[in-house]
Amino acid sequence: MVNLENIILSIFSAIIGGLITLWLTTWKERREGRIRFKNRLFSVAHEAKVNFKDVGNTQNPFQTKALEKLVYDEPFVHKHPELFSKSQKCLHTALILSTSTNSKLRPAHGQHLMKDLSEFLQKNYGINLPDELE
Repeated sequence: MVNLENIILSIFSAIIGGLITLWLTTWKERREGRIRFKNRLFSVAHEAKVNFKDVGNTQNPFQTKALEKLVYDEPFVHKHPELFSKSQKCLHTALILSTSTNSKLRPAHGQHLMKDLSEFLQKNYGINLPDELE
């Protein structure tokens, strides 16, 4: 009887220990994901600052590395549909303007979308606009 109690206690302890480990691992991954997401938003805001200094055309293309990482590589962006939509439109327009010589879009259209995205980041995520945009 004592042997059976020890086995049951060991199994119960293993299950509780496993659940605690799983909870801690999940919590840590979520925390790191939120930090990564916030850092990507800061990168997009910094990239917008650079893009407003330049026109954004085939001779002087928009910088889109941070936007690409946010749209394509960031799983948390899908939890924020409006942010994803604005980022995707901004990226699509910037890529068109940066690669096409005879687009119907004008660089000002891309800069307008970037300003809209920057203002959205400031309003909803507390990320301040770069100095040139304020």
